[in-house]
Amino acid sequence: MPADPDAPRALEPTRVLLVGMMASGKTTVGHELARLTGWPYVDNDEVVVRLAGQATPEVAAIRGADGLHMLEGFVVEEILAMDPPLVAALPGSAIQAPPMRAAIRAAGYVVWLRASMQTLAARVGIDGDRPLFAGHDILETLRRLNQGREPLYAATAHRTVDVDDRDPAEIAAEIVTHLA
Repeated sequence: MPADPDAPRALEPTRVLLVGMMASGKTTVGHELARLTGWPYVDNDEVVVRLAGQATPEVAAIRGADGLHMLEGFVVEEILAMDPPLVAALPGSAIQAPPMRAAIRAAGYVVWLRASMQTLAARVGIDGDRPLFAGHDILETLRRLNQGREPLYAATAHRTVDVDDRDPAEIAAEIVTHLA
């Protein structure tokens, strides 16, 4: 008998790679997406700890932004080498180098979680405990980063999902719908 065209299709194993600014919800949506697909979840911050022996904020405080971004390049390479299926949250800076953007786009289904500056600033918090914000205006720092990264996220992503005022489960369900 031919397959029922209305029956839900099994998802083909792939890598769903979540990109976006810090605080865009990559970790939260990634966990929910992994739950919905049954695929393992890989968080870039956990890979940083495994490779560097320190959490991302400590690496940034010791090595500076350039040192952190260099390490994050190794993190992305490690994630892209993992066998699918998987869901992974990539570092916000992962899309800055053209060869890395091409590798990310070729390695899986890339979803840009796009958030407004107000949403990002609210999620980062008033104290801005991330080293990047030490002594700087949070909203202005986010705007500056986003201005350079937004076109790169757009060029890398297969799909853009706006996250403002949306539940992570709703966002993950939308992504799964487009995978099927």
